[in-house]
Amino acid sequence: MPPPIIIERFYLQLTNIHPTFLELPVTQWASDSTFIELSGIVTSLQVVNDAAERAVKFGSDFTKVLTKSEKQRQNILQAVELSRRAFPTQPESVSIVSTLPAL
Repeated sequence: MPPPIIIERFYLQLTNIHPTFLELPVTQWASDSTFIELSGIVTSLQVVNDAAERAVKFGSDFTKVLTKSEKQRQNILQAVELSRRAFPTQPESVSIVSTLPAL
């Protein structure tokens, strides 16, 4: 995945807006016309968590393959939830950071 700055520049190119406000102190951004225009575009975007939606769909489809009984399906989901609570996992980024030596 490209660094965030590259992605941000790509979005700015799509909007044909030159980010002149970036040269100003942050305290002055709210009064800059370029910032106001770009802020309007960004706030109107709909945010979608595709990864989460796919995970929910996958889980739903998987439990339908396991059983046709709704009661058994609910029991499976409850067992998974109990297992997650009993054996919590850390995100990979947290695990890596926690293994680094202190500076």
